[in-house]
Amino acid sequence: MFVLGINYSHDAAACLVEDGKVVAAIQKERLTRRKHDLERTISDERMIQYCLDARGISIDEVDLIVSNVQSLSYGGVGLTTPLQKDFSLFDPFSEKHLFISHHLAHAYSAFSPSGQSESIVMVIDAAGSSSPEGKDYVMAGPEMKKYLLGPTPKGEFKSEAESYYLFTNNSYKLLDRFYLPSHSSEMIYTGGIGMAYAIVSNYIFDDPLESGKVMGLAPYGDCNFHRGVNIMSSNEDKVIFNNNWQLNFNKPGFHEDQKHLAAIMQRDLENALEARIKSIFKKTTTRNICYAGGVALNCVANGKVLSKYANELFIQPAANDAGIAIGCAYYGYSFLKKQNAHYKQTHDYLGKKYTSQEVSNVLSNYLVVNKERTPNDQLINEVAKRLEKGEIVAWFEGGSEFGPRSLGHRSIICNPMLSNMKSKLNERVKHRESFRPFAPVCPVECADSYFEVNRESPFMLLSFDVKSDYRESLPAITHVDNSTRLQTLHEKEHPRLHKLLHKFGELTSIPVLLNTSFNVMGEPIVETPEDAINCFLSTDIDVLVIENWIITKKELDRQSKVNSYPVFRPSITLISEESQGYQLLGISNGKKITPLKHEEFEVARTLLLNNGQKTLNELVDSEFQLEKHLKLCEAFEQLNYLNFTFEKHTITT
Repeated sequence: MFVLGINYSHDAAACLVEDGKVVAAIQKERLTRRKHDLERTISDERMIQYCLDARGISIDEVDLIVSNVQSLSYGGVGLTTPLQKDFSLFDPFSEKHLFISHHLAHAYSAFSPSGQSESIVMVIDAAGSSSPEGKDYVMAGPEMKKYLLGPTPKGEFKSEAESYYLFTNNSYKLLDRFYLPSHSSEMIYTGGIGMAYAIVSNYIFDDPLESGKVMGLAPYGDCNFHRGVNIMSSNEDKVIFNNNWQLNFNKPGFHEDQKHLAAIMQRDLENALEARIKSIFKKTTTRNICYAGGVALNCVANGKVLSKYANELFIQPAANDAGIAIGCAYYGYSFLKKQNAHYKQTHDYLGKKYTSQEVSNVLSNYLVVNKERTPNDQLINEVAKRLEKGEIVAWFEGGSEFGPRSLGHRSIICNPMLSNMKSKLNERVKHRESFRPFAPVCPVECADSYFEVNRESPFMLLSFDVKSDYRESLPAITHVDNSTRLQTLHEKEHPRLHKLLHKFGELTSIPVLLNTSFNVMGEPIVETPEDAINCFLSTDIDVLVIENWIITKKELDRQSKVNSYPVFRPSITLISEESQGYQLLGISNGKKITPLKHEEFEVARTLLLNNGQKTLNELVDSEFQLEKHLKLCEAFEQLNYLNFTFEKHTITT
């Protein structure tokens, strides 16, 4: 039995469940290379086709398709109609397609893979679905079509902010729900735990999706610096939202005062969560907790509050809106089976696996890398020695992680014992703000030797203190408040990384590595072998491991370059615009524009028109032209716009 789940809005994603188990899941951003990429309507087939191809089935073999509609109000995300003309994969208004509400999908994403038979399910985010009276809904395709063509529905539209359910194997019921109330104040509005955090994120960083930065900044601030200032006030089991907090702070934008705002927000979040849990505990006897929604990514609050109150605790690793796709798929499976799915998720490696031949084919296209296929034990030994020496290693293995945390399949790993490693990693690769911490990975059987753990943390969603004896020994992963966002690793979930940790421990006495996502700031985590190589070549990562290949960089001599095929990355375009009587010429990767002189622009146009089809020697008529083309190609290579390849290519730009 196959069920396909789809999420629209930011962090768009698709997930395929077979007989109650996720067999493939992917975020759209990993394929388009645009961070938090969204869908406002059913228009993009790529993430759906990715899941189908990973399992080797067609859409006709899928028994049910379930997607999330963010809002039942007209113009709501997922409801734009008509559909994109080029979408033909399935009919969204057929009986085979269900539409469900946002928080209900989040709830299924948390409970179904938890392995629990009964649990409180908490869903907290900035905003869920908007619907008449704020109720959960499930609509089949024909019913949704009728709704879209019908009169305006009766009842007040309410938007979900927090939902608390009780789930069992056979049923679920809503215990409590809080909404984003309507308002007319000119003040910045903070009526909701998740919305409050998103607004503070936007206030400081000009982006509501940077709550993780707020969490990282908070320990540098003093939550009592502005005495009496609260964003949320918690009294026993109640939470009161205050809308005048911004009067106590300077204008929006990052500066010294904002660290205190971050500290206040983090404190108030933790107090609010504690109040909510106490309230929900009065409504049920179970003390198991499952958790999803964007706020569930706050590992500091999870470690301080959730760990303290929950007996069994499961936090969906894709707790952000990408996880909606998992919830939709599990709802569909439960709908067909007439009972809730019961599966224990132990890892987040839900992407497709790339074959040895696929990796080899990609590597053969790059002239500027040395590559050596290495037996596993030899590879582990060599990488451990490189890590001990302080090299930065990119690690690519198996299927990609679905959620926002890299957990060893698309990771950058380093020696956390070096005092300069955090700054080195930021300067050479990540380019992140200095206040943001890096996280460790440790074998689960060793974790309590170095960290104040009270439970396992396989998805890097719990924060614990580093033990006092090891804070000086692990400077690169110890935050300013002595905390760290730990990943504990079982051997059965990732045998090679587990073995590498122990080999590194033999060399250094501590089997702990710094583990961060394989990307640069502002870009999604790498998905394909080609993404991995491009990121490797565009940064100062020392070595790249793809499966059993050890890859390093090499300099090409002039003869190799002029006899190669220059190939631009797919996102590269030329820009030619008129402005105030001047012609603006440049080349863009979709994020930045590099200005070009007229002569450079003409050379770039020739290169792009013959993209991967001719060598540099074949493109020119004279040595003078060859030097101009070569010089520009080398400049584009430095910008990671272009690569020199051995083979002729056909690439659409």
